[in-house]
Amino acid sequence: METKDLAALCRKPLESRDIPFELEVADVAPSVAARSLLLADGAGRVQLLTGRDRYLDLFALQSATGRELRALRNDDAASVARKLGLAELPGIPQVTGMPMWIDEALLNAQHVYLPSGQDQQWIRVDRSAFARLIGDCKVIDCSRPALLDILDQGDRKPVEEDRKSTRLNSSHLVISYA
Repeated sequence: METKDLAALCRKPLESRDIPFELEVADVAPSVAARSLLLADGAGRVQLLTGRDRYLDLFALQSATGRELRALRNDDAASVARKLGLAELPGIPQVTGMPMWIDEALLNAQHVYLPSGQDQQWIRVDRSAFARLIGDCKVIDCSRPALLDILDQGDRKPVEEDRKSTRLNSSHLVISYA
């Protein structure tokens, strides 16, 4: 796979904690990739790292945090990334200056592909390195498997012609049945 240099802004937290990583430019499967969301309420902004193959459960988020957070528009997240000189929000603590929360579902993966801040560029870390990287970030249970993943795990496999799924952007998955 093709590799490129990682922005110094993202490299510093990795190197300061001696995190071994691989930088990959690839189309990574949602089942192993993380996504970085920007959430906010009256108390301020928070960055959340969750799986790309999961949906954000706002009820679980509120139960876990005691806050009524809402995902900010992609334009707001893009604005924060641009101010950092990046194309998208990276999935690395300390880069945005906001508190970062981690969805506990990410802790189960053998390897996690974190957004690097550049389009289609991923930082691959193994489970133990990921645990060191997130350090004292708050870990919460706030996501659920995408509906299609739940259906695929059952005895009956859904018929592809019966469903349509549309990815609106990196943080929303809308599923409709024909």
